Amino acid sequence: MPAYPTYGMTETASQVATATPDESRSHPDTVGRPLRNTTVTVIESGDDGHSPVDPGESGELVVAGPTVTPGYLDAQQTAAAFGEAGFHTGDLGYADEDGRLWVVGRVDDAVVTGGENVHPARVADAIREIDGIDDAAVTGLPDEEWGERVAALVVPAEDSTGSTALTAAAVREGARERLADFAVPKTVAFADELPRTHSGTVDRDGVRERLAAARTD
Repeated sequence: MPAYPTYGMTETASQVATATPDESRSHPDTVGRPLRNTTVTVIESGDDGHSPVDPGESGELVVAGPTVTPGYLDAQQTAAAFGEAGFHTGDLGYADEDGRLWVVGRVDDAVVTGGENVHPARVADAIREIDGIDDAAVTGLPDEEWGERVAALVVPAEDSTGSTALTAAAVREGARERLADFAVPKTVAFADELPRTHSGTVDRDGVRERLAAARTD
């Protein structure tokens, strides 16, 4: 059956944007265009104003429209969540020239290394494309020189003999072919599987703990 990828949240009466099956095939991973009467503005992460970033540039998704909640019971929470452009979702994403949206992560997951913003989901996607890798999770670790360093926990794919021969250097080399230099992981560790929560999502605290123990890799 045809699938309609969608993006939304409770505060927006569920949906914000939806992609048609044709759009999802021609533009992989898009969540489509905003619904009628719904406006999505992509602003610089942490920006309290309403100036949009350029198409293709990532930022926080801010939603406005009749389906957006007027606020929370807690007035302070409402004040923190709303700005001039609307409701601050806390989600990172970008839009193309035609208004299609992509969601790439959460604002609080972003890694700021040497003044550059790195989106862990994009780095993890790039690492999964490297031969010999089954899965990956990316996060930031404190770093005296860079503020934060990009760190990756990698699950190697088993070869035909059941052994793994992947090295941290090979992961970095493969990542460098796909990412800007500042986004290439400075720390790489390996695991048989990624730590996950009871709901099946990646346990980021568990990932950080394993990576912090592997700072010399």
